[in-house]
Amino acid sequence: MTVKEVRTNDIIPIITKALFIPKKSLQCFDKNNLTISRYVNEYELILFEQPGGYFVVNGKKYPILGNDIRLYKPGDFVYSFRFYDVYVIHFRIGDGICKNSELDSLPTYIANADYEKIREFIKNLIQANLNNNIIAQNCHFWNVINELKACRSMAAPRNSSDLIVEKVKKYLENNYGRAVTLKNLGNALWLHPNYIHNVFSKKEGMTPAEYLFQIRISHSKELLLNQNMTVEQIALACGFCNSSYFIRKFKEKYQISPKEYRRKVTTVTYGQF
Repeated sequence: MTVKEVRTNDIIPIITKALFIPKKSLQCFDKNNLTISRYVNEYELILFEQPGGYFVVNGKKYPILGNDIRLYKPGDFVYSFRFYDVYVIHFRIGDGICKNSELDSLPTYIANADYEKIREFIKNLIQANLNNNIIAQNCHFWNVINELKACRSMAAPRNSSDLIVEKVKKYLENNYGRAVTLKNLGNALWLHPNYIHNVFSKKEGMTPAEYLFQIRISHSKELLLNQNMTVEQIALACGFCNSSYFIRKFKEKYQISPKEYRRKVTTVTYGQF
């Protein structure tokens, strides 16, 4: 099989598939909910809309964490575990099986990308493809490619562990006022709770529960500046099970009670305390 190298300036994009596929319509799974393993013979740009499942490229497993952008390249061996809504663009860059060194230098996971911007380009490309508008299709294609290439000049790509930590932090920061468990995290990220705990602890030097406590206690200090809220109300608003527990943990952290802190900040600034 002959593979032709195509220079970037000579790329003639040929869109062979351009569509949005909701998870409920996917029919290509076996009894274990896995897609058929296959070799990729053209470039495939995949945008996973929601977390859930995983995919495997050349033997390396990647969790799908939501708002993920992946680029499969000719020769990649891939399969995935379902549970995702996905935008799919398949394209060739010339006649026959062709490759481009600049596209091949991009990572499988496109880090630092503006997901919303790329999704909008992809949606426009899909519409142009449906309308058989070649000029608009090519324009949106290059918008996508140039955006992906720009990502390469930014910070180093994050690995899957970094992404998991990022997702955990975002979840905890958005839900600190509620009862949060490792099971909640596991359900939200579609990953095993123990795996999340181990990855987060190794990366951050603290457990998810300890990180959650830091968020809660920090927000409690901000709310104590509000004279209209009682200590009991603040404890519940920050996710502490009761005010007694909140008071005890606050004193352990700052060697002062919440009420004493509230009085003190009238004469000592927040930054100095």
